[in-house]
Amino acid sequence: MEIMKQKKLLYILLASAVLTSLTLPTCMDPVIVKVAKADGDSDDSAAMTKLQPVTVKLYKQDTTEELTPKNPAEVEGIVGTVGELKWVKTPEVEGFGTDARSKGFIIKYGNNEVVFYYTEIKPVTVKLYKQGTTEELTPISPDEVKGHVGAEITVDAPRVEGFQPEQAKMEYKVVDGDNEVVFYYSEIKPGN
Repeated sequence: MEIMKQKKLLYILLASAVLTSLTLPTCMDPVIVKVAKADGDSDDSAAMTKLQPVTVKLYKQDTTEELTPKNPAEVEGIVGTVGELKWVKTPEVEGFGTDARSKGFIIKYGNNEVVFYYTEIKPVTVKLYKQGTTEELTPISPDEVKGHVGAEITVDAPRVEGFQPEQAKMEYKVVDGDNEVVFYYSEIKPGN
């Protein structure tokens, strides 16, 4: 009987120490705490789980080329408790973009890896010519046009003083190389 009391006391002390501890255990498994019930039985309870690290990987789409985030601190030191729903914000990568704003997943024991895939963003040169000539026109306010490689984008014809575009907009697929869109303009005649 005395041994039973000592075991109960040990379980209570262990539970109290674990539950009030400010430091998490360093083992990878959950801490099992024996909780003494009033009727003398004990209950095995997973009272605390270790924080698990999260690895964030950034890759160029369709390759194994790893990319570097603009702010490395965004992907370092991410942790979560086992069973927790964790959201990771998409890190910004210079010259690249992705459709995902963030990714959510459930933290588990072991390897917690979140992978983001990025496509390169390329500039698109917009050229403006007077219809039937090689005379280049200047827009009222030039716009910088960019797009993800492989994406279909809509390019609006810039406004040109005294001219109107033959096409108001154009669909264009951005390629991994030089990108150029050409608009032709006709002169607006007085009285038209």
